[in-house]
Amino acid sequence: DVSLWNACTAPVLPTEGLPLYVGMDLGATSDLTAVSLLWVQDGQYYMDYQAWVPEEAFKSCPKHVRSVYDMAAESGKLIVTEGNVSDHDAVYDYLLELANRTNLKEIAFDSWSAVHLTSRLTEAGLPMVRYDQSMKAMSPASKEAEVIIRNRAISHLGDPFFGWCFNNCEIYTDANENIKVRKGADPSLKVDPVIAMIMAVGRASLVQEKKKSFSFY
Repeated sequence: DVSLWNACTAPVLPTEGLPLYVGMDLGATSDLTAVSLLWVQDGQYYMDYQAWVPEEAFKSCPKHVRSVYDMAAESGKLIVTEGNVSDHDAVYDYLLELANRTNLKEIAFDSWSAVHLTSRLTEAGLPMVRYDQSMKAMSPASKEAEVIIRNRAISHLGDPFFGWCFNNCEIYTDANENIKVRKGADPSLKVDPVIAMIMAVGRASLVQEKKKSFSFY
């Protein structure tokens, strides 16, 4: 429920120097491209994000989401890029700048798309980690995300566009009770920043668990 997410709103995020895990969900044409940032310290997470959309997709979005897109663009959380396809150069520049000013540990990416972008980021020395958006990979991360949200172990700045995306999410459950977040029947109701956040949760929680196991032994 989006009210659980809203309950995790905080006025500031004390992220200076903390290890940062990034999830990257890349769009091709009308889809959003989203990068979600997840800092972690002692089991507490701090989340922020950035999203991009091609100009043509922005201008042609349906009336029932027009005001949401306009609000996000005005706030700077949704950057409108030139043309009719996703501007991966803009994402590249953003991530390089992010790496220069933060304690960046990993960038999780779905291998299904953007081979060229991930290759460029790898060549630039950024810590790229493959993270498939399959049920097998996403279910543990989705369940972990639910736990930290319910426990208020994550803080965010209450951005309304991310909250809108969160509210658009539907949960698909298979016969083995694996779960995966996806958008509903209306393709204009985007969920990309949430998917990117779940990817970051998956990597951050895995690394934290490994550290605990190492400390135990």
